[in-house]
Amino acid sequence: MKVLFVQPYISFFGVISDTLPGQLAKRGHNVVVVTYVRDKEKIGLIPEERVNLELSKAFSVSIPGIVTEFPYFLYLEDKIKQVHPDILHINNIAFLTTLQSVKIATKLHMKSIVHIHGVIGDRGHLSNLFQRLYISSFGRYVFNKANRIICVTIHDAEAIERWSCPPEKIHVIPNGVDVDKFRPSDEEQPNLVLWCGRFIGQKGLKYLMEAFEIIAREEQHSQAKLALTGDGPLFPKIYELAREYRIADNIVFMGRLPRREIPAIMNKASVYVLPSLREGMPYVLLEAMACGKAVVGSDIPGINDVITHMKDGILVPPRDSQSLAQAVLTLLDDEKLKRKIGQKARELMVEKYSWDKITPKIEEVYRETMEA
Repeated sequence: MKVLFVQPYISFFGVISDTLPGQLAKRGHNVVVVTYVRDKEKIGLIPEERVNLELSKAFSVSIPGIVTEFPYFLYLEDKIKQVHPDILHINNIAFLTTLQSVKIATKLHMKSIVHIHGVIGDRGHLSNLFQRLYISSFGRYVFNKANRIICVTIHDAEAIERWSCPPEKIHVIPNGVDVDKFRPSDEEQPNLVLWCGRFIGQKGLKYLMEAFEIIAREEQHSQAKLALTGDGPLFPKIYELAREYRIADNIVFMGRLPRREIPAIMNKASVYVLPSLREGMPYVLLEAMACGKAVVGSDIPGINDVITHMKDGILVPPRDSQSLAQAVLTLLDDEKLKRKIGQKARELMVEKYSWDKITPKIEEVYRETMEA
């Protein structure tokens, strides 16, 4: 089957091959991904395995701290006609590229699927208001015209039903993980806590810095390290917080790393932390758990859909630095508990979230869409 993915933008290369487009290509589908990136020089153009990656020209708005990119693709209809896919697979909801793609699919009588990875991103009052206005207006058109909607969590499915999405169109299929690439190793470093992602408000990094100030006050863990990988608009603020809380010597800012280095970095961590305020279903959560890491995550949809508290991870209230610190300290102080939780996390990923389990469910939605 020929599938054209429309991805609003990407922050770095290498992820596409690890996620759904790459997995579909691995199973023999002809996959093309159309996306946008502002700064090719900074990111570094790394060829994606098995996937045809097309970088589109676009008008795009980028507002630090509010929106990373908000593009409108140029010549998208021409590209879709050129590829002539069996399925147009459109990622995310609150983007002009989604509205644009669904309109083109409707005009050309093509089958379209919209894949939702979180409905409203928590990026401040102005951004949240804009997202709600967008979904309440243009989102209704998308839900009405797209052939099928895939949500990664039941919470997202319930949310879009409230936005008038026909429930019969909705399929709930979680994200997946490559359990062969992300697997446990024996390279763990004691007292090393890890976080990976974008330095943006909804990731809860302010509360992580507050929590680590509490952790570093403990004499036994005064030399503990928090490694932060990635970059983003809030990097300067987080860097200053490390100095303000006098934990600069405990924080390792690793910057943006090549995708191929992430499994090794995850395996060096003792504990993985995910203090997010809002998520879809983060790949880093699944990847850390597949590496057998004990994860401390916020008790929010997208994380609590995956983690069962004290079985295969620990859940803490969002914005609660004290609870976050205590959970990390519990794992650092109890090696047996940490190992047990990490082992259960790995088992869960292999049994339920491996791409070998997830990709066939996507293919079944494709077949249903084509036959409708």
